Amino acid sequence: MAARRLLAKIKRGAPWHRLGPEAPTRIHKNRAANLIDLHAARAALKQAALSATSGLPAELAPLEDRRPLNITTSSPAQVLHELKKIRLLRESIHETVSGETATLTPAPYHFGPHTHEPGLRVLIREVANRDIRAFDPGRHQWPVSNVDGPIDVVYTWVDGSDDEWRRRRDATLARITAMHGSRRWHTNATDSSRFIDSDELRYSLRSVFTFANWVNHIYIVTDRQVPQWLDLSHPKISIVDHSEILPRLTFNSHAIESALHRIPDIAERYLYLNDDVFFGRLAYPSDFFHPTGLAKFFPSDLPVYPGPPSIEDPPIMAAAKNGRDLIARRFGLTVTSKIRHTVHPQLRDVVEQMERESPREFELTRSSPFRAPTDISVASSLHHWYASALGRAVADEPNYLYLDISKPKSWQDLDGLAALRRYDTFCLNQEESGPYSVLARRELAKFLPKYFPLPAPWERDNT
Repeated sequence: MAARRLLAKIKRGAPWHRLGPEAPTRIHKNRAANLIDLHAARAALKQAALSATSGLPAELAPLEDRRPLNITTSSPAQVLHELKKIRLLRESIHETVSGETATLTPAPYHFGPHTHEPGLRVLIREVANRDIRAFDPGRHQWPVSNVDGPIDVVYTWVDGSDDEWRRRRDATLARITAMHGSRRWHTNATDSSRFIDSDELRYSLRSVFTFANWVNHIYIVTDRQVPQWLDLSHPKISIVDHSEILPRLTFNSHAIESALHRIPDIAERYLYLNDDVFFGRLAYPSDFFHPTGLAKFFPSDLPVYPGPPSIEDPPIMAAAKNGRDLIARRFGLTVTSKIRHTVHPQLRDVVEQMERESPREFELTRSSPFRAPTDISVASSLHHWYASALGRAVADEPNYLYLDISKPKSWQDLDGLAALRRYDTFCLNQEESGPYSVLARRELAKFLPKYFPLPAPWERDNT
């Protein structure tokens, strides 16, 4: 019961000092061995952090939020005794064995959607048989934004009002419907909301310019389209046509995502964004990547439903199920939750490894012109679980808002978002067309220039 109370507090975003003494002292091996579960991971990592820092000198206590910290001690026996009680989940372990040595690096962790409470996450960087053999970490060595190497940004974008593009889409849909019938995919796969452009890309790019100007280069992946306001001569931005990275015509966002790592000259680390995702406050590279080279990812509280994928599943759920099954086959792990619709940190070599090891799943996804029950969601979901299982990524909790603007009275949420500006990133999505769609688009057109009034240098008309 104590563990359940703790997990309930964590889900509600309780700050560190209110968790009390209820943190469990043991995560049973049979649960930890085959489970990737966000909330259980939080509890285990919190307890490990508390154990690792108890009794240490005050100067080695956690530093300010978002700053990595290594702990040095000449007598680790007591710390080891406590840590051996903790069975950390496999997704938290980077299995690089170096003789009899295992290094622990506590790092910051965020709790709750509105707070930035200082905390610790424990990363096992080198382990042998999941038992800690030695404890020899160093002191804090890097500032908050010291992530070496370039980080690019990739957008996927479509203008559904373009007549030429609509003719291509309608002809493809008619041809496949005539061959296979209309029940080849979920109705959401061809819903008009999938392709509406309300100028979000312009303002999402403004958010990059305003809050993340450390970005190295920006790539916009499109199908023979260019935003009319975009200055293509600007050196920091490039248009990538589908034909450069994909073998055939597609209107399937999952297929497009599966080929982003093929963009010529893209950096080893990049951020993938939809055009409905925005930076809301000042961002740092360390919000998305650790100085150690690990990527971060952001699991959702929403579950992946049991059972096989079917045509009745929304495309996002079907892709999540296929990704879950792939992870189970490859690593023997069970994915239980989806990924938040926000910024997606990517490691190019991880995606390349995924394609080498699962070519059939990639080809099935790319062969469907619209989102289908056979898809995998490479960049938005599968990459994160795959990298985590390889020890190349760790879960984190973003200060983030998701808002479905097609819901009634969503304009009130937009007003609050503009007034308070409390989120680091936010997503303004329209999940499906509905009676409030026109009003939602009208309110969105008011909100975006209010939040992002400064033109970016790559805007041709500077308005």
